[in-house]
Amino acid sequence: MRGSPATCNGAMDARLTQAHVKLPPDLQTMLLTVARAGSMSFRGQHRALRLARTIADLDGRDQIGRDDLAEAIGYRLGAAEAVAA
Repeated sequence: MRGSPATCNGAMDARLTQAHVKLPPDLQTMLLTVARAGSMSFRGQHRALRLARTIADLDGRDQIGRDDLAEAIGYRLGAAEAVAA
């Protein structure tokens, strides 16, 4: 994120998220599967990506792993279910 206006992962907009948060193909498929099921909007996908990046950062990893993304998706879907209730 060096050279960008964002000071933390949560401050990234969609453009910065796409530029700085890269997923391997299998994790892209995982995220798209959730999105195609109608469970997550485009904005929700970016929020999940930023959250997964933060989870990986807190664990000291440079790359987002499957568990990081699954945890982030779980939090995002849990938040959506809580709002709907």
